[in-house]
Amino acid sequence: MLEDYPYESAEQWLAPGHTLCLVTDGVTEAMNAKGELYGAGRLSALLAGLATVDPARVVSEIETSVAEYARGAEPADDLTVLAVQWRGGDA
Repeated sequence: MLEDYPYESAEQWLAPGHTLCLVTDGVTEAMNAKGELYGAGRLSALLAGLATVDPARVVSEIETSVAEYARGAEPADDLTVLAVQWRGGDA
C-alpha cells in the first residue's frame, strides 16, 4: 500500500455460487518474450469463461494461462491470485 494514495472503496454482494477473484498487478503486467503485457482484457476474457467453476480451478487456470503467455520471459513481479466462492448461508 502507498501512503496518501486515494484508494477507492466499494461494496459488492455475492449471490450463492458467485466467485470473487483478486489478483496483484503482477498478473496483468506479466510479459511475454516480446515484452507484451498479459493485460486486463486477457484476464477478463479468461474469467468470463470460469464464472461457475470452483475457486481452486480459477486460480489454477489463471496461473497456467499466465505461465504459458510468459514462457521464455523473465518474471518481473509477483503473481498472486486469490479466489473465494460464496456458497450461501447466514451472513
